[in-house]
Amino acid sequence: IRHWIMFTDVLRIPPAQQLDVTAQNAARWLATFNVKGTAEAYRTHLKYAGTIARKPTAWATEEDLVRRVLEGIGKDPDNLPVKPIRWTCRRHKAVQLVQWAKAQDDLGFQAVVILSYNFQFRVVSELFKLLFNDCFVEKVGESLKLVIWINGRKNRRERHSLTRPCTCKRTHKDGTPGEILCPVHFFFHFQKQSPAGRLREFMPSVTLMHGFPPAGLNMKLKAAATAIGDPTADRASAHGFRRGFACDLAMEGDSLKDILEAGDWRSAAFRRYLETVENELTSKAVLQVLGDGSDSEPEMN
Repeated sequence: IRHWIMFTDVLRIPPAQQLDVTAQNAARWLATFNVKGTAEAYRTHLKYAGTIARKPTAWATEEDLVRRVLEGIGKDPDNLPVKPIRWTCRRHKAVQLVQWAKAQDDLGFQAVVILSYNFQFRVVSELFKLLFNDCFVEKVGESLKLVIWINGRKNRRERHSLTRPCTCKRTHKDGTPGEILCPVHFFFHFQKQSPAGRLREFMPSVTLMHGFPPAGLNMKLKAAATAIGDPTADRASAHGFRRGFACDLAMEGDSLKDILEAGDWRSAAFRRYLETVENELTSKAVLQVLGDGSDSEPEMN
C-alpha cells in the first residue's frame, strides 16, 4: 500500500482521493513491475485496502486494461525467445548417410545409422552398451525379424526385447526403398564383418559395437551430413535418428500406441520430435499428444 501511496504522490493525487483507484492509474502503477507474481500480489493488496475503505474495487477484476497489463509483464517484444531447432534424421536422410558410409567403407557408421534409426536407440547410452549375443535374427512364418534384448531404457528400466522386421521388399510412402535400411540383412552382413562378430564365440560379453568407439561420433556425423548436402549439418547429432524414426512413423499414419511403444516414449516427451513435421501431420491422434517434455541424453562430440 505504501508503494501505491508513493505512486499517487508522484501523480499529485490528493491524499483523500488516493484510494479512489481508477483502472487507468492502476494499470500505470502495475506496469512499473518486472515480476508478474509480485504485481498480482500488490494488486490484491490494493483491492483489500479499497474494500476496507469502502471504495469501489471493480477496477481490479472487471477492467480489461488491468488484466492486459498483468499479462504483459515480463514479456519483451524486442527479445522474443528463440525456439531451438533440433536435427532430425528422417528416412531419406538416413539412406544418404548409409550410402556415404558404404563409400567410405565405414561399417561402424553404417551400424550407427541403421540400428539407431530403426530401433530409436539413444546411441551412447543404449546402442554402444548392447551385447552382441543379445542380438539375433529369428524367422516368424515367412518373415525374418531382428531381435535385440536391451537391459533397460530411460523410460522402461526392466530388461526387454525389441523387434524389427525385414524391410527389403517394402517401398515407403516417401518413395525410399526399404532394403537400404533393412535391419535384418544389415545384421547378417555385420556379424560376418565386424570385430565383435568374430569374437562373440570366444567373448560372450563382447559388445555389439566393439571396435567402433563412440568418441568423435557427432563430429563424424556432422561431416557426413555436410557431405550429403544437408543444410542443417551443423546441428547434426546422434539423437537425430530417434527423432527421425518417430516422425516417419507419424507421417505414415501409424497409431499413437504403436509410435509410443516403438521407442518407449513418454507422451509428453513426444512433442519436440514431431514439431519438425507438425504442419504435415494428418493424424489427429498424434497431434493430440503434442506437449512439452524432454527425452534426450547428453550428446558426445
